[in-house]
Amino acid sequence: MDKDQKPELAIVFDTGKQTDMGTGRVLQVYKNTSGRWRLWFKSTSVVLPSEHGGVSGDPLDGIEIIRGCIVVYHVGGSQQKWSYTHKYRFQQNNWYLIGATINNGAPCDSFENYDYNLSTGMIVAKLTTEKCNDNDEPIKSKTDKFNFVVKPAKPILMQAFVPGETMVKVPGGNLEFYY
Repeated sequence: MDKDQKPELAIVFDTGKQTDMGTGRVLQVYKNTSGRWRLWFKSTSVVLPSEHGGVSGDPLDGIEIIRGCIVVYHVGGSQQKWSYTHKYRFQQNNWYLIGATINNGAPCDSFENYDYNLSTGMIVAKLTTEKCNDNDEPIKSKTDKFNFVVKPAKPILMQAFVPGETMVKVPGGNLEFYY
């Protein structure tokens, strides 16, 4: 992940420490040096606690390493579902949030999708409304797509970021979303 051609490993584990939304989690990144795994980086904020998913339960849907980035997936909700995908990259000697994809909505109502490139500030939005018949089968839907730019004031460090707590207002309207 730091382009040194040596393997790295990312793991998430439960701390057992109670929070207001279940037990806390830690993401740790290890580097293999001289045949031994050594702790390279640790974050206690980027993985949501064990009960943060609401009725859906544990929100952690997985982690991956894709093209040198750590990608963390969360899902949750009840009738109103939500999901977050956050991408972190090691650059300038630290870990930064570089991308976020946010989905939320409910069947037979509306869905929102925002794909946010924090490096460029470009946000691609897709808003869908859906009407259903009495059997909850979709009979009509309308989708609006648009792009806009909201550049963060400064790069967001991984260890200072908590998923779902940062708001973006969509320019020229009443819409906002949290990533």
